[in-house]
Amino acid sequence: MLSMSNAEVITILVAFHMSGHRCLKHFYLNHVRGHWGHLFPKTVSYNKFVGWFFGFKPHLINNEKGEVLSFMITPADVDDREPLKVKDFVKEIYGKLVGDKGYISKELFHELFVDGIQLITKVRNNMKNCLMSVSDKVLLRKRAVIESVNDELKNIAQLEHSRHRSFNNFIVNAVSALAAYCFFPKKPIVSLEYLFDNQLTLF
Repeated sequence: MLSMSNAEVITILVAFHMSGHRCLKHFYLNHVRGHWGHLFPKTVSYNKFVGWFFGFKPHLINNEKGEVLSFMITPADVDDREPLKVKDFVKEIYGKLVGDKGYISKELFHELFVDGIQLITKVRNNMKNCLMSVSDKVLLRKRAVIESVNDELKNIAQLEHSRHRSFNNFIVNAVSALAAYCFFPKKPIVSLEYLFDNQLTLF
């Protein structure tokens, strides 16, 4: 009985996500089992290779270079703020963390602040406005870069699709899509320039 190793499966999926192909079945049958048959001699049938799974939400933390610093995958009905309460998700994160209005929470702000993270969000219409530095306002305007990252993950790396028939197949596909994104030579970036005016400061 043919049996593929985990390394073979993840290699094939990363290659698929980087290839630009839209159809996994065509890629698997023609390229993997056809052209690359000598590299993967133990390939199984396509039906055994894929399955169904749906209803998930990826949570990402990116830096200004478009690199993924941390990620978490949850069911689709989980509040966006919940992953930020998980220590493992933010343990390597420090500095300013920019999010949309969905991340507004005084409790979460204080919890992250204690860990060295300043959560920056826009305010809702029914909230009192607060003083914000110009640099923070600029960062908020640049926050849309995360949508470009999500777009590349969904449309190029094909993180989102409906081929899964098992949880294992779903999670392997999701991780391989994120791994493939890390190899993309060009990523959405935020161009930051710090200007120093050399003005005299009095103390």
